Amino acid sequence: MSPHDGDPGRVALGGPGAERAFAMMREFTGTGVTPPAVGTYVEADSQDAFTAGRGVFLRNWSYAWGNAADRSASKAAGRPGWAGAGS
Repeated sequence: MSPHDGDPGRVALGGPGAERAFAMMREFTGTGVTPPAVGTYVEADSQDAFTAGRGVFLRNWSYAWGNAADRSASKAAGRPGWAGAGS
């Protein structure tokens, strides 16, 4: 199955892997690991939540690591780690 299932205007995911991912997302938002609105976040929203200490995970855009490490702007400074894709 392709991510857009033949219609680029509509994203469709299915199968056991997608079901596990969505269940994990539901658990994370339901238990407060991530903010409830995380599914609608754009880059700035994600980074703001992470650097304010309201998010546990952040996909890294090229500037995110530096911003998260900035002690004058980030409550997460000194604590983030990283993992490569597939780790």
